[in-house]
Amino acid sequence: MILYFGDDQNFVDRMNSHYSSNSSYEELFAEKEIFRGENIISKMISKRPTAMIFDFSYSNEKNHEVFTKINYLKKNKVFKGVPLIGIFKNKGELNKLSYLFNIGLNYPFIRGTDERILFADIHYFCFELNAGFSKFAKAKFKGLPYQIKHLAHIYGFTKETILIESDVSFNTDDLKSLELRLMEEDTSLDLRAEKTFEVGISSSYLNRSEFEIPFLGPWDDPGSDLIHKDSFETWIEESTEHLKQKNGRILLITERPEDFVLAGELAVQCNFDIYVSDSFEESKEYLSAYNFDVIYYRLSKEDDPFQGENNFENLYRLTNAIKNKSRDLKTVFVAFNSPSKSNALKKAIEYDHIVAVGNELSSNQLGSFTNLFQEKGLKLSCKTGCYSLNNNESRAKILLDVEITSLTEHEITFTSKENLPMYSIVTIDVPTELTVIIVPPINNLESNHQSHHYMGFLTGGSEQDAELLRSFVNRAIIKGLEVFSLEGIEEELSELDPSEIINNSDTTEAIEEQVPKVVKEVKNNIKRKTNNNGKSKL
Repeated sequence: MILYFGDDQNFVDRMNSHYSSNSSYEELFAEKEIFRGENIISKMISKRPTAMIFDFSYSNEKNHEVFTKINYLKKNKVFKGVPLIGIFKNKGELNKLSYLFNIGLNYPFIRGTDERILFADIHYFCFELNAGFSKFAKAKFKGLPYQIKHLAHIYGFTKETILIESDVSFNTDDLKSLELRLMEEDTSLDLRAEKTFEVGISSSYLNRSEFEIPFLGPWDDPGSDLIHKDSFETWIEESTEHLKQKNGRILLITERPEDFVLAGELAVQCNFDIYVSDSFEESKEYLSAYNFDVIYYRLSKEDDPFQGENNFENLYRLTNAIKNKSRDLKTVFVAFNSPSKSNALKKAIEYDHIVAVGNELSSNQLGSFTNLFQEKGLKLSCKTGCYSLNNNESRAKILLDVEITSLTEHEITFTSKENLPMYSIVTIDVPTELTVIIVPPINNLESNHQSHHYMGFLTGGSEQDAELLRSFVNRAIIKGLEVFSLEGIEEELSELDPSEIINNSDTTEAIEEQVPKVVKEVKNNIKRKTNNNGKSKL
């Protein structure tokens, strides 16, 4: 089932008609729901959809808050594989809301463009099976050098370093070019990585890298792109309304999927970094990687409809892990559903910094405790002076060298030395600015020991962009391309008829016999294809 949140019943009818007219789609259907925050969460939990569509052209919601909660819910293994698709009025609205990529958006679509491509792409996201794709003419290249831009997120910064979240794993001392917004200006910087580590399900990205900020030295050219340190520090001091200072880290350990929404509510309400875990092993990994100020631990109940790993024995193991890590750590545990009082629990698990709560974990309980800890000003785990930016200010792009190997109106293939996960997002600006969603390739792609070969779906463009892309592909097929650029061929493209679709022998075929009948009960249990690093964003 696909849940559509918006006000366009005709769109839903067209989608269902499209799927019902193709035997490969008979198990996929859409339902319309009201685009309202609490309704979205409740329907997601109760109906467990295969995909979700958000029509932002009909939304008056606080999109950041809604998506933050959804993003935390998706960190639960039950919902991890559900793609989130956004429909936008135009590219201007997409650009305005592009921060949603940082909190879980997987695919953008511009209203008024070819819906058949959207419907086929959604099916591919759900099942990773090639069914019903249109035939597109393909321009093939031997490997045209180009720079794609990988979407990334400014997680935070101090007065000396900047933390970038992305799907790229940097080696120490790697120098990368980044486009970002800093000091309220768009800028390009060459940054050198100091360290990179995985961030697990606490982020929409896989890795967090720390870079040293390139400050202007006494012998550097004042006209260079380097940052004046005095100006940077003054900006921090004068920009408290644009910056949020991080107070520390909170870990929520619970097995109930609906509790993951509570973590999202906390992330919206407070300035702690919120992590969430649904297994004992994952909790241990978090405690090994990070120091936490507060850990909320929901003890499992006998009537819970899941495995029930959150027991007293594992609580004892986790508190022991903290004591063994450092005697200076004073992480506070709050244990919900505890039949014991706080003093008895302290003695039983031999840990002083624990509060026993007999009640069930709830939004009110979490809010009250977190407000109390925030008022006390706990700053045990985060560096002093660690700041984060507001929504749109936190966007960044990492420039990656690739070689383009083919292009159609719908797909692009390229090779790169970077090991990117499936469903990672990059952008191109030739022949126009488009979003590229890296997906498992429809056909086999040749790789070698020096590079990886990727395929991506092209989306996020207007109808005018589609016409320009078609003309660009046609020109590349007819005359070839020496460089992947519009330079020198703009006049030729303007003379080509964008409505003319060239057919050649190398097309994306719809191979219906490869698509088995899909049983509803296993839709959300698809085994996702991964890349060489074994990673997938869904």
